[in-house]
Amino acid sequence: MASNASIFMPQFLLPGGAAATNYTLKTYTAGGVSTPKVTYPTKADLAAATNANSTTLTVNSDGYLTSGGNVVDVWCKGSYYFRYATAAGTTVWSKDNVNDVEALRDASGNKMLEFSPAGSAVNYIQLATANTGSAPAFNYVGSDTNVSGTLAGQGSGTVTGVVASSVTSAAGTVAVSRTGSSRTNTVETALTITDVTSGTAAAGIGTRIVIQAEDDGGTTEDVIGIAGTLTDASAASEDSAMRLSTRVAGAALTETWGLAATGAFLASVTHANTAARTYTFPDMDISHHVLQEVHTITGAVATGTTAMVYDDTPPTSSEGDQYMSLAITPKSTTSVLKIEVVANFAGSIALQAIAMSLLQDATVNSLAAVWAETTTAAHGHNLKLTHWMTSGTTSATTFKVRAGLQSAGTTTFNGQTSARFFGGVMASSISITEYSA
Repeated sequence: MASNASIFMPQFLLPGGAAATNYTLKTYTAGGVSTPKVTYPTKADLAAATNANSTTLTVNSDGYLTSGGNVVDVWCKGSYYFRYATAAGTTVWSKDNVNDVEALRDASGNKMLEFSPAGSAVNYIQLATANTGSAPAFNYVGSDTNVSGTLAGQGSGTVTGVVASSVTSAAGTVAVSRTGSSRTNTVETALTITDVTSGTAAAGIGTRIVIQAEDDGGTTEDVIGIAGTLTDASAASEDSAMRLSTRVAGAALTETWGLAATGAFLASVTHANTAARTYTFPDMDISHHVLQEVHTITGAVATGTTAMVYDDTPPTSSEGDQYMSLAITPKSTTSVLKIEVVANFAGSIALQAIAMSLLQDATVNSLAAVWAETTTAAHGHNLKLTHWMTSGTTSATTFKVRAGLQSAGTTTFNGQTSARFFGGVMASSISITEYSA
């Protein structure tokens, strides 16, 4: 007698062919004869746990099992120990770990695979074997034209794949879905792909997903690859990047795009196109990109009388008078600052050097300086200065512009002879641009 779910009304006969009248089949909980356990006469009774059979089933004169005088089937729920005996009680045979149809169990009676039947099932799972050189298959099939399948974990559990496996669909979409989350405005992980190395990870290690399609010759070809890599594989200090591979003229996939960040900030790219467009990036190094730009501009008139020594020493913070200043807070200590000054001055004395200097914070000596000569009294000059430097700080720092004649006299800023010129539109400015290193 088979040790599966249902006996389905077997006939019990003696060796000569006569019915084994009054022989008995006793049913117990798996493991022995210590605890009797009921079976059920029909599948419906099994599902509802109603109309249980007696734990001692008796063979009638036709060789069929009876319970309470009625011929019955034997449907099992869980694991059983069966003992078949003569009318005198002598054991003919016994079988332990007889299991139900809802599950396959191990030798200890623990579930290994459970079945959940549908009332009018037409679709099912097919396990297909294969010959040498071919792969066995796990298929979703049935009488429906299109049959989808689900592989799900319980609760918040995950479904984990194994090395060298594949998921395919003969005609349709392979989908990964999850349900049960109550989130409304957050992102949760629905699919995780893990690839573990047997070696020691180092910068550049990663995992790639390859998307394939069939070409017009019927050959499946790689189309694109999407990879995640660690640019720094140090434990607890990992930095990562995304890399996109494409193919050109039939060649193998080649990395053509990469995205990485130096800080945990979201960078969003949007467009407002009214039609499909193609954007081509020029072949140029844009690694030194602008981090920020600040500037100040003024057309106000100002004057001063402090001299700026005209010799071979850097102008100091006590020479000339201050006319403009501008502060910036660098984003990196290694970034590069470009400081540009354009200023309008006129001196009250002819044949005098008029000089302009750039200073930073409380530093005494100037960073840069320029000069011009007044050919006549009130001769105006447009002085320009550009200075490059490493920022060296991420704290606010202030740059100042000072100017003066080489000796006694009056310097007029944005005008002439202490008066404004051109109604304020003759303006002076400082502009500071910060570039990445």
